[in-house]
This record gives sequence, C-alpha cells and structure tokens, in this order.
Amino acid sequence: MNAGIEQYWLQREHEFDWAPGSLNPSAYEYKVDFEMHIPYFDHRSGRFQMLMRFPPGEFGCPLHRHVAKTETFVLRGKQFVHVNANASHWRQLRCAPPTIRQAGTYDYSGGPEALPHLEHGGIDGALVLLAMQASADAEHVLFQYFNDDLSIRPATGNKVLSVANVVAATRRARPSAVATSGSNEVYETVCQQFGRR
Repeated sequence: MNAGIEQYWLQREHEFDWAPGSLNPSAYEYKVDFEMHIPYFDHRSGRFQMLMRFPPGEFGCPLHRHVAKTETFVLRGKQFVHVNANASHWRQLRCAPPTIRQAGTYDYSGGPEALPHLEHGGIDGALVLLAMQASADAEHVLFQYFNDDLSIRPATGNKVLSVANVVAATRRARPSAVATSGSNEVYETVCQQFGRR
C-alpha cells in the first residue's frame, strides 16, 4: 500500500503549483524550508487543507503547534516530528527522539492540548497532506508560532495563523498555489487511498 501511495503522488506532485512555506527561512537557527499548495479551504466553516512538500534533508517548518484539529497523511517520504513536553528551547525539542511517520501513515492531532513541535522531512524529503478543522470562533485559527525559547511569538510576529491569513499570504507569494475551484478532490483521493472512507 505504501509503495502505491508514494508512486501515485510522485506522479501527481508536478500538477500543483507551490509557494514557499516561509518567506524568511534564514531567520531561524534551525533548517526551515518547505513548500505549500492549498487545494481546498472554506472561510465560513474553518476547513483547510494544505499539501506540504519538504526538500531532501532535515528541512521543515518553524516551531509551532496545531490549534486546529488536524488529520495528517504522509504521502511520500518520511515526516519526522520532535515533541518534548519538558522542553524550554528549540534545541531540546530537536534533540527529542522523533516520531517517524512513513508514507501511508495517518495521524489525528491538534486542539487546545497540542504541544509545540518541530517537523521535517528525511533524506528523500516528504509530501504531507494536512486536513484541518479550525475551531468555530471567528478567527478560525490553524497554527500558533513560538520563539526559540518556546514562548509565544508576539502578535506582530504572527502569533497565530488563521485560515484567512494563511490563504492571503500564500496568494501573495504565488496566487496559483491556492486552488480556486473549491474542489475536495485531493482529500477524497487520499482518504480512499488510506482506507479512511
């Protein structure tokens, strides 16, 4: 099953336009580099889906936590997730033994109790789909970002990322990286492949 999923997404990856996931990766002491494509979002319901593509090497996202309930599907490669409830700095998090999610792995997480974490791809990179359901509040918050010492980033430093501001920032970076059709096709395909339907 895993090999079939990987092969399928290797063939489909080129169909999507990709925007940089971080516009200032050199601002971090750790390796930040990923690309994103938004195949579906709904401002009213707070539903949001994002394909994330990590390059080969231990490159990943800025330190964050998932405020929204999140389904994670690893489509290609390996996703490494570093979590340590006792950490007080990103270095302690990075030293925590990672959870390694292989292609074909499904995970459900996020919400008020979610912990800050670092995530990255492996030597072959990774392709991951996040299907998120933000809370019913007006902001529809997806992620919360943290400083190196795990303190919450100030509001001027993107303390939270909502459906609206992630979509707007991605459109500014590369308009074609945000789907306009409102199609749920990517999610439905992935759910079938993972036996979630």
